[in-house]
Amino acid sequence: MKIDGNVARIGKRDAVDLEALNEALVDEVELELIAPREFGGEKRDKLTFTEPSGFHVEMVSKATSGKAQVEASFRILGECSGLAPDEVKQLGSRDLARLGQVLGYFLPDARGGAI
Repeated sequence: MKIDGNVARIGKRDAVDLEALNEALVDEVELELIAPREFGGEKRDKLTFTEPSGFHVEMVSKATSGKAQVEASFRILGECSGLAPDEVKQLGSRDLARLGQVLGYFLPDARGGAI
């Protein structure tokens, strides 16, 4: 993982280092996908995840059931990385888990680790 200013770049073989993200106070994470995917006819090998907004914090806090937390997580992951929630669901499980760690960095108080 490399950090340049406020941007962290995480290669497909890199671990998500939450401590390093916290130290650098990054507000954008570029995540190289383990398995590239096609979205809207465009093949993507990385996603750029930007910091969630207060709207997203509120969304997570209102999600009381496990299902609602998962749905909120997919929506937030999509909105913060330029994907629709259904496109997020097309990601491989390892990439989804890594994105979940990134979401956990930005929203550490999110309940349930929905992803």
